[in-house]
Amino acid sequence: MEIGPIRNDDDHRAAVDEIRALWNAEAGSADEDRLDVLATLADEYERKRWPV
Repeated sequence: MEIGPIRNDDDHRAAVDEIRALWNAEAGSADEDRLDVLATLADEYERKRWPV
């Protein structure tokens, strides 16, 4: 998966799947950086899509 904006529920689902795959990434690795970026993007989308 290429990292990019999450614009719809399909993008969000793909990001969450990738987050799950990277969940136990080694600290300091490129995978951990990828996990951090995807989690940030997913969080922002969720705040806009499903505000509390």
